Amino acid sequence: MWKSKNSIVLTQVFTYVLAAVLLAATIGSYWLLQWYFNLQGRNMNLIVILIPFYLCVPIGFIALALILKLLKNIRREEVFVESNVNVIRAFSWCFIYVGIVCFVAGFFYLPFLIIGGASLFMAAIMRVLKNVMQAAVEVKNENDMKV
Repeated sequence: MWKSKNSIVLTQVFTYVLAAVLLAATIGSYWLLQWYFNLQGRNMNLIVILIPFYLCVPIGFIALALILKLLKNIRREEVFVESNVNVIRAFSWCFIYVGIVCFVAGFFYLPFLIIGGASLFMAAIMRVLKNVMQAAVEVKNENDMKV
């Protein structure tokens, strides 16, 4: 039977795999993009794509670390705590940063507008989730005081 602990472990493994993929993409993006555009027969200025990508890479690693921190708290059965609210808040700021970078980059390479819009949409969802979590923490703290 599938248990929540198994789900947490699976998510942790998936997060580490994503970190490895991001690291590989960071190292090989120039050559991968060069190969792709040569294959397509297009002459593209790679700097237009690489600058926004490299501006977002550190935020990607920060976001992955935040996911691991949230999973660690959940594994310790610390769900409705202020620490998780702070993690979700920081995660939303990661989305906002990437959204702004990609939105600006979208004026030079149109597909970045889509990524920027999606990132800003995810930031809004994370802000709502953060507000819900904050309210749950407040209710939990009130209930703990009554006991």
